[in-house]
Amino acid sequence: MSRSPEQAVLDLFARTAATVPAYRDFLAEHGIDPAAVTTPADFARVPLVDKPGYLRRHPLPRLCRDGRIGDLIAVSSGSTGEPTPWPRDLADERVVADRFEQVFRDGFRAGERRTLAVVCFTLGTWVGGLYTLGCVRELAARGYPVTAVAPGNDKREILRVLPGLAPLFDQVVLLGYPPFSRT
Repeated sequence: MSRSPEQAVLDLFARTAATVPAYRDFLAEHGIDPAAVTTPADFARVPLVDKPGYLRRHPLPRLCRDGRIGDLIAVSSGSTGEPTPWPRDLADERVVADRFEQVFRDGFRAGERRTLAVVCFTLGTWVGGLYTLGCVRELAARGYPVTAVAPGNDKREILRVLPGLAPLFDQVVLLGYPPFSRT
């Protein structure tokens, strides 16, 4: 039997409170006993974290499970003023890859068709490109006939690789920031 979404949130909260040093401190500063958060109503009273009061107040290792920086650091776009590092572990990517799998399987029938997935998000340290490329590669590892190419958001490079690669596949899926992908 699977957990309800509410129970999944409560379990994630308890695990985070137990394993992330900065979050444990944050809860203590706000008078929250993690063991007392057992219902959705209790969880609704937990204060929200933000960049200035939480992320920028603590050194990176204290923001990570067991104080250990993961096996990958991605960086946000900086749309709020300053890019933020996002430490990630392979386990984090696998959870998101499950959602990618739903979209590729149900939306594109990628289990039945050779698919070229073109990652058009900015690459480098930026989270969108790294995240998407990692998820597509995870789908290939799960047995889907999916191949990734990652020209990033360089329109000339996208247009250069597509003519040579697209005919080798049953379908091409462009993965990118929607306003960019439309142009």
